[in-house]
Amino acid sequence: MKTKLQKTLFFSALALLGMQAVSAQYVGVPFPDKTTPLAIGETTNVETRIELENFDSVEDGTGFYIDGLNTGNTTTSPPVTGTYNDKSAGSGGDNTTYRPGADVDLMNDATGIVVTGIQGQEYALYTIEIKEDGDYDFTVNYRINAGIGSKNLQVWLRDANDLSSEGILFNGTLNVGTGAYEDMKIVDTEALTAGIYVLLVRYVSAGPRFDYIAVTRTSTLSVEENKLKASKFKAFPNPANDGIFNLNIEAKWDVYSLIGTKVLEGEGKQVDLSTFAKGAYILRTPFTSKMLISK
Repeated sequence: MKTKLQKTLFFSALALLGMQAVSAQYVGVPFPDKTTPLAIGETTNVETRIELENFDSVEDGTGFYIDGLNTGNTTTSPPVTGTYNDKSAGSGGDNTTYRPGADVDLMNDATGIVVTGIQGQEYALYTIEIKEDGDYDFTVNYRINAGIGSKNLQVWLRDANDLSSEGILFNGTLNVGTGAYEDMKIVDTEALTAGIYVLLVRYVSAGPRFDYIAVTRTSTLSVEENKLKASKFKAFPNPANDGIFNLNIEAKWDVYSLIGTKVLEGEGKQVDLSTFAKGAYILRTPFTSKMLISK
């Protein structure tokens, strides 16, 4: 299994700080055939839809559970013993036949079947395969009643061998509802490396209905070029007494807290954290990640 993302250093930095739980083997397997992850990015500019009713099944020492298992756990690093968290028993939607053994609430709507009856902090896990190195966009399709805002969503891309790995793609607020299903781009140009991942879709707020997440590879990366940039990339001074860091290579960048929250984004050769709390942050670029220490 090929190791993942340009976020490898990001994962490693968190591990060094003791932010990760002890890893264990995830029991989830792809739905429905348990062997074939959804293939994403085989062709440039062709979207693949992750239908959100197709969360992972489970295969563990006791058997195969095609409808997955409820973890009953709301943390952002879910236990490896289940494939979703749902707070109500049984399906609360009008579709009780598609995944009859699951507690996830499903209904017939939009393009087919959607996730509904959402209570805050519910989530589901999806095993996917990124087929080619490249830049990827992610778009979520959802419905919120007209005029309703402040509905939040988190989307994480996790190492399939360690669900505690912190690879957040989106942590933000959805557009104000229109009463109709709509698309919202939640990730624009994320550099990914081919491999097997687990996508965690976390419904932070109650209320919306969700249909799918569409993923599109928009370009192919030069792996060797990125490796060369990564090997030469420096942030200095580091630690920085004034919270201002200079970069030796101009790049688009994001800065994250150690719990995976984006605190700053920008482009160029300087990162200014002087107005933020002192401490450790993760700087991410399209080709590598580094820990920054502001003193």
